[in-house]
Amino acid sequence: LFNRPLIFIDTPEVDEVSVEFRRVHKMLQDTMEVTHSEFSSLQDLIEDDSSITYGIVKAGETDPDGVPIVKVENIRKDRTIDVEGLSRVSPSISNAYSRTILQPRDILISIKGTIGRIAEVPDELDSSNITRDSALIRLKDKNTNDFIMLYLESELAQLQMTLHSRGAAVKGINLSDLREVKVPVIERIDQKQIIERYNEL
Repeated sequence: LFNRPLIFIDTPEVDEVSVEFRRVHKMLQDTMEVTHSEFSSLQDLIEDDSSITYGIVKAGETDPDGVPIVKVENIRKDRTIDVEGLSRVSPSISNAYSRTILQPRDILISIKGTIGRIAEVPDELDSSNITRDSALIRLKDKNTNDFIMLYLESELAQLQMTLHSRGAAVKGINLSDLREVKVPVIERIDQKQIIERYNEL
């Protein structure tokens, strides 16, 4: 599944990071096997002209008349965004990060600070932007948004995102790991049923 193994064979004693990596990796493989499903990388599900990437690195001074930016603290636990009191940056800074200028129904995921918080971009934040603490996921098929958001909140997806941080304090999600998260390929009707069952619970 991954191209960056953490198996150290030349250490004089058992390496805790290596052991933890192998333990979690085995658990991921076993879990995927029992799903009886094919898997696709998350990167393969996004729009062709898009990329899973983070936002503005340095926002500079606040511009009261500028472009709203979404920070991690603006992402609520219920997958919504608190649009009141968003910080604003100059249009020139936002345009420098054109790859993360938001469109309605984009998916945001926090990758630093509070890890793995998910939200869908509402219409009112069209043409806004994000900070480097969040990543943008723009799916080809917006009808799968609810399922993908639910899946990204699952233990299986969260373990994949933080696999290479196991055994150490998790400071963030690597974009390379996020792009390679394996998503089960299942029929739309089954996606809907999973969402309905989850909501019932």
